[in-house]
Amino acid sequence: MPTEVTHFDSEVIARSYEKPVLVDFWAPWCGPCRMIGPVLEKMAGEADDWELAKVNTDEQQDVARRYSIMSIPAVKLFSQGQVVDEFVGALPEAQIRRWLEEALPSEAAPAIEQARALLTDDPEEALKLLKTALDTDPNNTAARALVAQALVFRDPQRAMQMLDGVDLKDPQPVKIADAVGVLAHLAKLRENPASLPDSPGKESYLKAAALIAEEDFEAAFDELLHVVRTDRKLDDDGARKAMLALFTLLSEENELTPKYRRALERALF
Repeated sequence: MPTEVTHFDSEVIARSYEKPVLVDFWAPWCGPCRMIGPVLEKMAGEADDWELAKVNTDEQQDVARRYSIMSIPAVKLFSQGQVVDEFVGALPEAQIRRWLEEALPSEAAPAIEQARALLTDDPEEALKLLKTALDTDPNNTAARALVAQALVFRDPQRAMQMLDGVDLKDPQPVKIADAVGVLAHLAKLRENPASLPDSPGKESYLKAAALIAEEDFEAAFDELLHVVRTDRKLDDDGARKAMLALFTLLSEENELTPKYRRALERALF
């Protein structure tokens, strides 16, 4: 049976860098806590990839305040010193098991985080790290979305293939997938310009597609901005969508993103 935590920083925070720690915030007077406690203890006894720690909120009021515990039982999963997921209330065992399967960090997580940091400056190294992550966890949605992000400018169709059949739930992978789809569509139009009706902005729109493939993003933004100003209806507002996709894929850290976000706002209003 897990012992009560007496030194939270060493027993939970520090320990979570070695293995995820599931913390059960409870109190002796709490009926639902007495229901869920044995369930968590049973699950912990069966697990080797996480540990259970119990915090009596009556005795550890400073810790309860630190983590804004307003209602118990409260269950928080710690990894790498941070809360990565949580729930409140006495959930049924089957529901807790499903929650935990999704909440536990993947073994691929360190490689994915490294790749995310390298994606802009060293995409080749990022792709190597992501390949390692996917060898460990082939269906990891974050890794597949980042591979798509790394490939989209040079090979948009392959980027789209990375997202085939992926069950996207987390907001950031969903945003990346949407952006990849927009640019893949634009690349198809460049290959088949006759599919786009004649229009005042057509030449600039297709030129922007070519510039994106060459990763000349500033010139591409200028062409797209021209289309937004002169031919908004072209390809169902495609130029604006393409600019938003580029903002997502280049990230806010790229100096072009805030510059052209402001320019787009001025063009729209």
